[in-house]
Amino acid sequence: MLSRNVYQRTKGTGAIFIFLFAILIAFSVSAKGELQTFTGYLFTKVENVGSKSEGPGYYLMLKDKTEMKIKKDAELWKEDPHLQKFVNTCIIIDGTMEEGMLNYEQILSCDLVEGDELTLMTDLRLGIEDNVLWIDKMPGFDPLKKQKMDLTLRVKWPYRSIWKGKCLTSQIYDFEIRKGKKVIWRWSDDKKFNKMITTVKIPGGEFIEYPVVWVFSPDDIKSEGSYTAWAIFIASEQEVLKDFEIKFAH
Repeated sequence: MLSRNVYQRTKGTGAIFIFLFAILIAFSVSAKGELQTFTGYLFTKVENVGSKSEGPGYYLMLKDKTEMKIKKDAELWKEDPHLQKFVNTCIIIDGTMEEGMLNYEQILSCDLVEGDELTLMTDLRLGIEDNVLWIDKMPGFDPLKKQKMDLTLRVKWPYRSIWKGKCLTSQIYDFEIRKGKKVIWRWSDDKKFNKMITTVKIPGGEFIEYPVVWVFSPDDIKSEGSYTAWAIFIASEQEVLKDFEIKFAH
């Protein structure tokens, strides 16, 4: 009877041990989290400044501007060789969340996956008040007199990294003034550009401005009404349109 009781107790203890072990495994899997995929720009911050552990920390800037820390596979004071080569570029990274950090498993450049690159912010501003351009049509006006309107294409990279693009020539932007489908002025028409691939870099931060001036004779503007200013940032192939009114001052 004694040996039987011992066996039964041992059997019961074994069942409890298996149950607790299963809970431990489940908790471990839950804590580690499921494999997830994120797209963003990788950048670094110097951490543990002034200590022997001073070194780079790696972060992912997501599309909503939030920052996610990435657990590096290296000593605190060393660079992570796998992450370092992607710094200041768009990446697609697979990993699991552990203790508030992303434990990465695979990293790909956005250049290798079509449609996952983040885009620049663009804006077009016109140097006129109340969105109206007044044309001098007063009697006796000098037909040789010129008027002008300022146009400014603004480009911003809102991430903590450097955006990179390429143009097939030295031209990186262009502007047009349109009346309906008719182009009445194009900035590049009287310009010459070098036929060479041009690399364009936009650092993260404030807007970068590309200003031009439309110079015209009032006599060239034949009708009032709605006109459209158009601009393109060739390096990213992004177009911006802005409507405005032309009115005659008689």
